Amino acid sequence: MRFITKKIVQTVRKWSWMKRLGACAAVFVLLFVSFFLFKVEKTFSLINTKMFSKVFQVDNQDDYQEKNRVNILIMGLRGKGDVLNGEYLTDTMMVLSIKTDANKAALFSIPRDLYVRVPGWGKMEKINFAYAYGKQTLHDGLQIATRVVERVAGVHIDYAIAVNFSSFMKLIDMVGGIDVYVPNDFSESAQWGFDFQVPKGVNHMNGETALYYSRSRYSSNDFDRARRQQDVLTALGNKVAGIGVFANPIKLSKMLDALSEGVDTDIDFISLLRFTKYAKAMSEADLARIVFDDSQNGLLASGFAASAYVLYPRAGIENYNEIKDRFRSVFAK
Repeated sequence: MRFITKKIVQTVRKWSWMKRLGACAAVFVLLFVSFFLFKVEKTFSLINTKMFSKVFQVDNQDDYQEKNRVNILIMGLRGKGDVLNGEYLTDTMMVLSIKTDANKAALFSIPRDLYVRVPGWGKMEKINFAYAYGKQTLHDGLQIATRVVERVAGVHIDYAIAVNFSSFMKLIDMVGGIDVYVPNDFSESAQWGFDFQVPKGVNHMNGETALYYSRSRYSSNDFDRARRQQDVLTALGNKVAGIGVFANPIKLSKMLDALSEGVDTDIDFISLLRFTKYAKAMSEADLARIVFDDSQNGLLASGFAASAYVLYPRAGIENYNEIKDRFRSVFAK
């Protein structure tokens, strides 16, 4: 009887010890997850744009919203403080389209000189002005830029993100640099105050080199620059997918900290997590990549408006039918 009682006591103590250990582990996990979620929510509260009422209306009656497709407007800014060069002008405008039911993606580059009607401005202007005008009038550049791009592309823009150059460099350095294939020897001697050169082949670039390579414009043209920007963005997608940033809370936390200083977005954290499963589609070699240009087979023409160089659809100013067809048919079999 004494032996049985002793055995019961030992069992109770054993289970008590295991329960205490389990309880401690549960508390630790709970505290860690709570801290991480708090940090993430705090970060996104810093970078998420507050949605203002729709003050300016754009006639987007033919706005096309395709099932199982997400469109994200990506913009690159000089950044706050660069008033002389236009801190809120978008040097880079791309639309990343994801076909969610087929794990396919396409990247469209929209030239900054495209001549468009900016809602509320009352006259035509280059498309890179749209975000700046929204920022100055509504303190919300995403809304105006999104509506202008929707009118040009003829597709619904689900989310938008604007990143300044400083945060762009930090992000690349945060992931340890990126590997970019350069098809030909590249040099830019007029823009950066020194002779910037990148040799042909695969180059490992830090944030500054990637920025200079993607922004250099005097040695070539804006269309070639758009292609280089796509190369850099694709390389970044490859790197992020390869090192498993989204599967590592610490890496993701550091990345969010870096981005919070210079990112304007309406992408919430839950949507961001949902997009991670499509990261591979963007890094694939068969990613569809489109640059709208004024080449012989391009959809744009060049000219001047108020003595400024501008681009407009070859079908005629504000006739975006061909551009819309290109956006809508990119995933057609």
